Amino acid sequence: MAESIIYQLNCNQRHDKCFYIKLKKSKAHIIILGYNNRRYYLLRSLLASFHPISSGWVGENIFLLSESSLYILTIPSFTLVQVPLPAYKIIDILFFSFEKGYIYSSIIDPDYIDFYFKSNSTSDIKIASYKISEKKTLFFKSSSLQFEPCIILNYLKEFKIAHEQNIYDIFNGHKLKIVHSELHSKISIDENCITTVFGCIDRGFFFGEKIIYTYSSLIQPSTVRMHIANVSTVRNSINNQSKKHIFSISYNDNNIASPFYHLSRLEKTKKGTIVMLHGGPAARYSNRFDQMAYSLANAGYSIHLLNYPGSTGYGYAYQKKLYGNAGTFDCNAVISYLNSLSQKDASLPLYLIGDSYGAFLAILVLLKASKNISKVYALNAFTDIRYQFLFSNARAVITKYFPEITSTKIRQINPIDLVAKGQLKDCLLIINGLDDLYCPKEQLIQFQSISGCDVILMPNYPHYKIDPAETDKITRIILEDMRGKRE
Repeated sequence: MAESIIYQLNCNQRHDKCFYIKLKKSKAHIIILGYNNRRYYLLRSLLASFHPISSGWVGENIFLLSESSLYILTIPSFTLVQVPLPAYKIIDILFFSFEKGYIYSSIIDPDYIDFYFKSNSTSDIKIASYKISEKKTLFFKSSSLQFEPCIILNYLKEFKIAHEQNIYDIFNGHKLKIVHSELHSKISIDENCITTVFGCIDRGFFFGEKIIYTYSSLIQPSTVRMHIANVSTVRNSINNQSKKHIFSISYNDNNIASPFYHLSRLEKTKKGTIVMLHGGPAARYSNRFDQMAYSLANAGYSIHLLNYPGSTGYGYAYQKKLYGNAGTFDCNAVISYLNSLSQKDASLPLYLIGDSYGAFLAILVLLKASKNISKVYALNAFTDIRYQFLFSNARAVITKYFPEITSTKIRQINPIDLVAKGQLKDCLLIINGLDDLYCPKEQLIQFQSISGCDVILMPNYPHYKIDPAETDKITRIILEDMRGKRE
């Protein structure tokens, strides 16, 4: 199991400073690097008392967002200043002033980027919205706010390119481009490929005379690398060091249900098959490190990471198929995939693990087609669509993906309406945070009283997990339960 993770690599506009965050033993280290006179050096390393879930450069300062607070790390004094927390989830901060406030971007709906202004004394003011599929920007005028539209337009220029799911950077007239395929990432400068790495590069930038990037694969935890950015000595090489492990990784998009990744150890003996369903549902699995999948594969299970309808990365039509149809297309796709697996090897136990929306989907699949499933593990789950609509922070997801909340169709896909007394005893385990605002515990307690399933409510367990120790804790619970040794 991974002892640490590295994430949130960011480089400033001058490309002479960058930082990344390293989580190790539940502590977050912010490591800032500098470049001057052809020399690379450690500028500063700071230990944070929280886990940043979002970060980036804003001018020559750094913003750090935790679950409950927003900080500005001022450079060069290296002091953390807490500022008012916005109403919506921050993706990036575009402008910041200690006197005036800040402008930030947020993606509440997967089709839109919204831009808000937040000051010390006012609530969040929506100033612009960008519709991703139509590439249209709408500005909202406010007499109480003066801002330059170019701040947002310049940000969107970069986003429009990055939305192709590739990575771009420009510095000193040279262009960096990182293109992802299903298993590899190709790094090019001025359209010349300099190297191809096995895995997924999450962030990449020009940094001084080098390229700095973070990458991982399904069997390689995230790491930082620097590559000489010398366009006069272009070389095309493939770095497949990660393939030397005792694992097999494959990708398949020919399945009639959904594209998927398969991860397993090379030994022939398998303890069982596990199908994993991501959250979102606007997300996807790729060849990047997934700590739970790696740990389960290392324990001897065959892991299938399924990108069911609604997943991103397969065109807008595939993503849009789930709008207003959640619990139908995706549920049928998962059932079809499980049926194909059981036909190949009915002797092995078959498990289903879902996270957040994927946990709801896993429970729904269990209720509609339980005969092939040994057990379902639902993490950060919800079990009542109406309750989610009324009382959770995920109301926007319910509105976007499900039929009208008053529709009779809800009863056909709502777990609390479908379950019978004691129906899920010994075949479902739900693990949620005690204070999860996205999937509140009250609905789970009611669902447990009817279904007979097991529910574990964990304190200090966030909906969006970053800490490797938290993931390891949940993985151990699942493995012990599979072995029949959970207390």
